[in-house]
Amino acid sequence: MKILVLKFRNIGDVLLVSPLLSNLKLYYTNSKIDIAINKGTEAMVEDNPNINKVIVYDRERIKHLTVFNKIWNEFNFLWDFRKEKYDLVINLTEGDRGAQIALLSKAPVRIGYHNQNKIFKNAFTHHMPKQGKRHTIETNLDPLRVLNIPIKHKKVKIYWDKVDKEIFESKLSNIDQFIHIHPVSRWLFKCLSDQLMAQIIDYCELKLKIKVVITAAPIDKEINKVNSILGFCKSNPIDLSGKLSLKQTAALNKKSKA
Repeated sequence: MKILVLKFRNIGDVLLVSPLLSNLKLYYTNSKIDIAINKGTEAMVEDNPNINKVIVYDRERIKHLTVFNKIWNEFNFLWDFRKEKYDLVINLTEGDRGAQIALLSKAPVRIGYHNQNKIFKNAFTHHMPKQGKRHTIETNLDPLRVLNIPIKHKKVKIYWDKVDKEIFESKLSNIDQFIHIHPVSRWLFKCLSDQLMAQIIDYCELKLKIKVVITAAPIDKEINKVNSILGFCKSNPIDLSGKLSLKQTAALNKKSKA
């Protein structure tokens, strides 16, 4: 059985697909599960033993092509799915791209959200309810409910190798216990104020007497945000901002006390 899962969103969104992938593999034990995602989110699914192939859509590269090359690249990207002859296609994203892929795949079972565009009215054979106020993990598991497949667990997992673990450990020599704080977000409006975050860091370091390790992505707006926070700190946390990959950050988080 060949299964295709589509999730054209951001890093955190892709990570939250992992419970669906593992439940699918538990039920369809001999299946091959491919996943299509946006470029830049690959780390969330690389080395996942439930995945056969990761298909990457390079939105930024295609966006800067000439009109003709853009159309040609989009067509080839979409047509490749038709050639795979999938048995089951699951689109976890609202929007036209997933509907296009589902429709062109000609898979006998195609699950997704109802699309208002009349062109894609036959894109899916089964529809999922909208998310509403439910957690994204729950909505990502809706395809299993549609197919009456039992949900065995809801655990989110990311996989890393020995090298990733060794890299972050080399930066924390002689530190057994620490609290990991990642104070930034892709959307900075979601973050706590710099002063409040500094107070939390100081409380952990000065009151709880537990070392704090700070991480952030290697991009200017996140590094600047961390520098501003550190400027308000009375303590001296370990700053690994921009120094770890996504997987190394995940490995560090796994080892942290909190």
